[in-house]
Amino acid sequence: MYYVKLMSGEKFQITDSEFENMAKAKGSVFIPSQQSWINMASISTMYPVQIADLIEDRKKQTTGVLKNGEHVRRHFGEWVLVGSGGDEPVYPNRDYYKEIRENCVASEEEYKQICATNQDYFEFMYEKSKLKRLGNSSIEKIGDLLQTKQIEEPDWCERHKCFLIDCSCHDQQIEDSKELNIE
Repeated sequence: MYYVKLMSGEKFQITDSEFENMAKAKGSVFIPSQQSWINMASISTMYPVQIADLIEDRKKQTTGVLKNGEHVRRHFGEWVLVGSGGDEPVYPNRDYYKEIRENCVASEEEYKQICATNQDYFEFMYEKSKLKRLGNSSIEKIGDLLQTKQIEEPDWCERHKCFLIDCSCHDQQIEDSKELNIE
């Protein structure tokens, strides 16, 4: 099976034999599974269903696998169980399925990698997403990150009970020392 994506953004599935016919065709071609004619110039891309999740952006991800191995698909922007039957789609519990609540559902390929490496579902998914930063347990001071120095306090004048930079008598002493070339 293959996906065909048109310039208009419409996407549909075709069979392997239909794909082979389309690969050789020029102009318009009839697609029996869709019961329609397609102008080859209107096709944006064609790719196998198996690699759809690798090609599609996660925001546009249409299929996925939950932590327990159940397959889900998007139905008007919401994840629903695949093959749930009936006219009404079955929506998984968002409280139980954290991956649905956080919109971090594994693609088919990602789930195969999780199973192959025997890694925790959420660790694997969080490594691949921006959610990893939420699990960062080390906290650093902003000053350390910016590598700034603390401003040192000026010397204190005990005689006048002021800071030396504010004390006018010290300014006068500095002026006098400059005139006498005393440093």
